[in-house]
Amino acid sequence: MKYILVATMILLALMATPVLADDGDKTPDRSSATMTGHSLARAQVGSNPWGCMAKSHYPHESTDTPGQGWINAKSDIECTVAPGAHNWEMIQILRRSSYYGWVQIAVTYSQCPSGIGDPDCSATMMRAYTHWQCFSGTTTYDYKLSTLHEMQVGDDTYTAYTTVTARDVTCTNNG
Repeated sequence: MKYILVATMILLALMATPVLADDGDKTPDRSSATMTGHSLARAQVGSNPWGCMAKSHYPHESTDTPGQGWINAKSDIECTVAPGAHNWEMIQILRRSSYYGWVQIAVTYSQCPSGIGDPDCSATMMRAYTHWQCFSGTTTYDYKLSTLHEMQVGDDTYTAYTTVTARDVTCTNNG
């Protein structure tokens, strides 16, 4: 009986976990996220007329804010032409590797209600950040950033998913 209960709990946890593709694989969404260059995953935000693209940059040890001992990751929506009145949102999930799989270490929700006036927003761009403080000492892990990018313009919603994995990222936390 105990083993059936444990197996049922594991199955329920797996069903509740979002399924996201690894680098280079097609993500389960309405657009494709393909690797370009060496620093980001990129996907069109739905089929939009403004040339808006979603990007997730590789997680890396911070060199600026908040500083050494932190892993930083950022995600963008960039448009070639400013959409009309719009709402931009992003949900970022940062994971690190472990001996038993990926461990979720940070979830960040960001929003630009007007698209203008927020330090991370302009008429044609939104940038969201997520941070995680490394363990004490020097550690090396793989990190995965998965982002849901969403634009709402009028009655239309445009969505993209991007995922990038950074391998063997070393972080030194002397604090």
